[in-house]
Amino acid sequence: MSLVNSAQNLLAEKSLLEAARAQVSRNRYRNRLKSALYDGTAKVRNLEIAVPPSLANIGVVSDWPKTVVDIRHERLQFQGWADDGRLGMDDVFTESKAALAVSESTLDAMTCGVAFLSVDQLDRDESPVMSAAHPSNATVLWDPLRGRPVAGYRRTETSWNEGTYWEFLYLPGETVVYEHRWSRSRVIGRLKIPGHMIAMSRMRNRLSPNKWQGRSEITPAVTYYTHAAVRTMLGMEINREYYIMPKRWALNADMELFGLDEDSTAEEKKEARMRAAADQMLMFPPPEPGDPEVKVGEFATAPPTPFMEQLKVYSQKLSGATGIPAAYLGFETANLPSGDSLRAWQERLVRSVENMQELANPDLTNIGMLLYSMFESGGGLSSEIDRRAFLGVDPQWRDASSPTKAADADASTKMIGAGVLPGSSRVARERAGLSPSEIRRLEADERRASYRTMVAQAAAGQPAEISSGAPETDYSQVKAQADALGALIRAGVDPEGAADRVGLSGIEFTGAVPVESRASSLEEA
Repeated sequence: MSLVNSAQNLLAEKSLLEAARAQVSRNRYRNRLKSALYDGTAKVRNLEIAVPPSLANIGVVSDWPKTVVDIRHERLQFQGWADDGRLGMDDVFTESKAALAVSESTLDAMTCGVAFLSVDQLDRDESPVMSAAHPSNATVLWDPLRGRPVAGYRRTETSWNEGTYWEFLYLPGETVVYEHRWSRSRVIGRLKIPGHMIAMSRMRNRLSPNKWQGRSEITPAVTYYTHAAVRTMLGMEINREYYIMPKRWALNADMELFGLDEDSTAEEKKEARMRAAADQMLMFPPPEPGDPEVKVGEFATAPPTPFMEQLKVYSQKLSGATGIPAAYLGFETANLPSGDSLRAWQERLVRSVENMQELANPDLTNIGMLLYSMFESGGGLSSEIDRRAFLGVDPQWRDASSPTKAADADASTKMIGAGVLPGSSRVARERAGLSPSEIRRLEADERRASYRTMVAQAAAGQPAEISSGAPETDYSQVKAQADALGALIRAGVDPEGAADRVGLSGIEFTGAVPVESRASSLEEA
């Protein structure tokens, strides 16, 4: 590459880096405000009409935004890429820590409208790892004409010991890593990416034609109802503090009766009021001749009922705006909702979660294809991606309509009983809520049991029979695989690696001497 081209590329990288930093800076306030609403740390404006400014900041918060987000996020569980075991995507899913990264990014996407996933491999001897990036520290530069990303950007948190932070610029076919230390910046690495792909993708929530980055679940309506509820609860707190002590009054009473005079300080007057309010009975001496009679009374307390009714209205409005039952917002009614009503609420939740799954599938497919290529290259610098090998591989989610494993198992059992699914099929086990590692262990156990049954039947001179539910076996093919396995082992190949190569993965090696060797040893003896 000529020096001119190198200089032009560096200028282009610098321009993209500056554009990405500016885009993150423009959206940082909005994203942090949404995160503060989710965390319950956002400040609520005081109207300064009924609540004094000195009492406005007593820590009253509402968790309604968190409830709105979490009730959907709990039903959104990514389970990897379904490939029928032919590409080994279960291992890719586990080693890349994809489950944690997707869970973190979907939570941020529901909160802020968009989040980002990146694939990094800083050391070629290590496995590629998927990471989630908050939109306050990451972004994607999008080409609206072609509908694809131009570059991605991510910044790490500042290191605790040296004040160092790193920036990642994700370009087509390459990731550039910048290190910032002591006000100095330098490029410390250029990581090659297969297939001219960008090792960063977005995770969107609620597709909008005007916003390529999606929309947050914390809408302006959710924000208003939350702020209104906080102000109402603040008024209720002040009402409780004001009326928690009896409010008594005395007419025609001299201040000397309470131990006060005209020169008493404000602190002494406050103490006298507290002492008078705490006394069970106020006693006054009889009035002097000609003095008016002392009259004592008490102000009626104000119950918190108006505040409770107002909060109930806000919760109902928020329930209608977000599609979640009002009971999830802390209010229960005497008349429980009917089964049809609960199903209607749940249906709306399920639809919203399924929409996000469909919205995330294309981006997760690209990330899965990139991870597969990086794992296949084994740390090499392969520039191509076998896209045909990835055909039919789809992102897999847990069923959003069944929030518990018991519901998953019940639905799977009913489908097996109705003959829709065979009991030993991988799909049935996935629907039952088993993890990919559990499914692999079950399949390995079934293979070992099948091989032991075949050996026992052959030794007894009986025709091999396979129990119902087990997969049909071509015994001539099994014999050919066993012969090939023996040849590889005799050639010095690792036994387990040879078994995987010939299609007999999961077979158990006991370490015993082969039967033929035992027979020859007996004859020589």
